[in-house]
Amino acid sequence: MANSSLTDFVRSVEASRDMQAMIAGASGLDQILDVASREGFSFTAQDLRAVSRDLSAPYWPWAAKGHAFRRQFFDGPATAD
Repeated sequence: MANSSLTDFVRSVEASRDMQAMIAGASGLDQILDVASREGFSFTAQDLRAVSRDLSAPYWPWAAKGHAFRRQFFDGPATAD
């Protein structure tokens, strides 16, 4: 992980059941970024997306749900124009 704040965030999540619960309950990317921000971590959605494949603990919302789910999680729901 290139972003040290993201690395520190992932370590904090690994060490905290409360943070794991917040992450597990996230229905969208913004909620994860909000948790990170409230806890004092700063990284972009692109930073998180770049390492998301490596984040496979069961509390990550995309864990064990496949590539398509993870892509939709980061891209957001498709909208009809």
